[in-house]
Amino acid sequence: MAFRRDRILYDDSWLQADCPGDPPSGTTTDNTVGTYVTNYVVLGIGLVACGLTLSSTAVGWQKGLTIAFFVFTGLGYGVAGLMHQFFYDDESVIGRISYSLVTLGTGALQALSAHLFCQMYSAVREQKVIGIILFVYGLIVIAVLITKSAIIVLATKLLALIAALVVWSARASKRLQGLGWLKAGASALMLGSIAIQLGLRGVCGDGGYPDCFRSCPLPAPHFNHNALYHIVYAFALAVLGVAIMIEPDKPCQKIEVESSTPPSGCQDLNGTVVGSAES
Repeated sequence: MAFRRDRILYDDSWLQADCPGDPPSGTTTDNTVGTYVTNYVVLGIGLVACGLTLSSTAVGWQKGLTIAFFVFTGLGYGVAGLMHQFFYDDESVIGRISYSLVTLGTGALQALSAHLFCQMYSAVREQKVIGIILFVYGLIVIAVLITKSAIIVLATKLLALIAALVVWSARASKRLQGLGWLKAGASALMLGSIAIQLGLRGVCGDGGYPDCFRSCPLPAPHFNHNALYHIVYAFALAVLGVAIMIEPDKPCQKIEVESSTPPSGCQDLNGTVVGSAES
């Protein structure tokens, strides 16, 4: 793992000369200021959102898993910022740490979605479901540590964000407490930030460097696809943190029935049955 004060960046003088010939050797690494500064922005927002959750009235699994999501996600992006700012030759060790932290946060979000889903539909094996999800993500983290696979990190993140989007949309459609539409919107915005990063990487990242970033709609290299991705993702984290502080997802009221059959639903704020066959 190499560390130097004079980081190897895209070559500004070569870019200003309109990119004559091939790029200078050793300058095709995205260690630009815009990338690592916005990594630290995600770290800061994640920690602030954690503080907002701590001050909220959320309890139990919801509070613990939400805090874990914000903390591990923020730390993962913060470590990535250090990687982009200081390390360039061999990113394997610090890259694995960053990816693993982000995946831990992703697992917490997936477990949170399962918790809210089980709560909404009065599932009796909620703790077992959450335990299985956390165990599986523990295995995924081990795989990420071994392989440093960006594909695994991306796939699990997409899965968790889609699950969160679906669950919060379902809660909102059933008019349960918790600002579901706002939280679903934050999840959708995080998904959109990933689409931005993937969609622009070919023209705003290393692939666009030999062509002077002519096809990039952003002021690359100083503010590129990674920087925009981080800013949008950080904004979505902030929205989610504020929404959780204002109104955590409240457990729906269980329906008491005089029957040997366990309750199969709950009530929203208006007393309407949700999460049952009749709803």
